[in-house]
Amino acid sequence: MDTKKIADFIEFQQRLQFDKKSNYMEQTGFGKQRYAEIIKKLNKKDSRISFNLINKMLQPLGYKLDIVKIWT
Repeated sequence: MDTKKIADFIEFQQRLQFDKKSNYMEQTGFGKQRYAEIIKKLNKKDSRISFNLINKMLQPLGYKLDIVKIWT
């Protein structure tokens, strides 16, 4: 999954679960400007956003990313 899809997913889930964007940002601990900056970076092709930061944004939504080795 690329970061553009992650950004779309975060924004979609945030709209479903929180009545205001500020309530979601309060849960994550990010300010309005920092949140906009992160979403803007996630929408780029080569975002270089850390795995932990993405997990921090997903946690208030009830999701997390896992990296799992698939045995073949």
